[in-house]
Amino acid sequence: MTQCNGSLALDIWRLSHDLETQRSVGSSNIVLQLMMPLVAPGNTLLLNIAEEAVKIDEGEAVVMDDSFENYLQVAPEDDSSEADLKAPTIILHAQLCHPDFHARALSLPAKKCKKTSSR
Repeated sequence: MTQCNGSLALDIWRLSHDLETQRSVGSSNIVLQLMMPLVAPGNTLLLNIAEEAVKIDEGEAVVMDDSFENYLQVAPEDDSSEADLKAPTIILHAQLCHPDFHARALSLPAKKCKKTSSR
């Protein structure tokens, strides 16, 4: 079975972000379906994706599962109302993931991200 690859997930995120940007500039929601197995709870992949979203959009990232009950929120160091308007939402479809994956993997504590000057 294929293991979940962090850089592949981020490539998928970037691709979906680019497509969404081309389709609708200024859209606040980007849906990313991870059609790959996720490893056991405690994996930092979800946090990495959320942090990458923050770096790309300089906004707040929310990672939720498809029940909309479990989520991981990651915000930049200086929160502002402008950042809220650009907050990407990543929805993970649990039924497409590894059978051992539980929504508890999304209950990792929220973590502040450092701002990057990569643009």
